[in-house]
Amino acid sequence: MTTEIDRFALHNAVLEEVRGHRDVAAARVQALLAAGADPHATDSNGETPFNVAAANAPVCGRLMTLYWLEQAMAGKGGKGLNDCSGAHGSTLAQYMAKWLADDEIVAAFARAAAAGMQVDTPNKSGWTPLMAAAAMGRLAAVEALLPLYSHAALCTQAGENYTADYGGEGRVVTYRGALNAAEIAQERIFQDEGADEALGEALWACIETIAAAIAAKGKTEKGTR
Repeated sequence: MTTEIDRFALHNAVLEEVRGHRDVAAARVQALLAAGADPHATDSNGETPFNVAAANAPVCGRLMTLYWLEQAMAGKGGKGLNDCSGAHGSTLAQYMAKWLADDEIVAAFARAAAAGMQVDTPNKSGWTPLMAAAAMGRLAAVEALLPLYSHAALCTQAGENYTADYGGEGRVVTYRGALNAAEIAQERIFQDEGADEALGEALWACIETIAAAIAAKGKTEKGTR
């Protein structure tokens, strides 16, 4: 199953969720992964099924992320815990921060970190998993990552400008380079005109939580020197 840009069956299955057919997409993605489909396979534009999911397919994104995690933990599959995937060079930790459910994310990060996952590795744009979580207002992911980050990692700044399209008119956000995770969440508040009240509150909660952690870890690490 290919298209004019050489997309595979898994790409097309994820697209079903982007089009609004969530249940159909989830069933197809599960079946394809079970049959050995590669979530890291690229089309002729260098996009993986993960990249397709980024548009608006969180259910499929979660299924593929869990598949990658379990395969890597078992020493199977083409990508390990600390490998990158896709055109943006995203890590497994970044996909976990974006898509895992709130009630599973703490245990998942703890287990992966104990197995050697580096949870603060940036992608090609200099974004860490914490930045990805903050930009989406994912407070549970932020809280799961903070104990695993050093003060220096918390203060990491993005390496370049990055534009994200969250769908709908007025929902394109251009994040400037040299922003840390808290500042990235703040940037979305300022620019995302279509964000609802719940997202705004979640973004502010991420900002406050990250800022408090930066201050606390800064004092702790200074006191140990």
